Amino acid sequence: MTDIAPIGGGLVGRLVPVEPPIEPAAGRIGPAATPTRTARGADRVEVSRMASLLNQLREMPDIREELVRRVRDQIAGGAYDTPERIEGAIDGILGEESR
Repeated sequence: MTDIAPIGGGLVGRLVPVEPPIEPAAGRIGPAATPTRTARGADRVEVSRMASLLNQLREMPDIREELVRRVRDQIAGGAYDTPERIEGAIDGILGEESR
């Protein structure tokens, strides 16, 4: 396999350190110096508005299917078509809960 030439004259790329270099503590020289690491920027996470809304939706309580069915049946049967209920609904919509 000696007839295959290396890419780029044998150099694949430049080697770079993965971690920041360790530097001796200020004012100390020699092996007794305490190594310190160069500080890096803090990580942060940004959550989109849509993700926030989806999380709120996920935390909402489940729909009580039986209650919804019962109220729909009462509405269809006319149970809510009384003058008192209509006045209560109007007051609730207008924000006048007490007269």
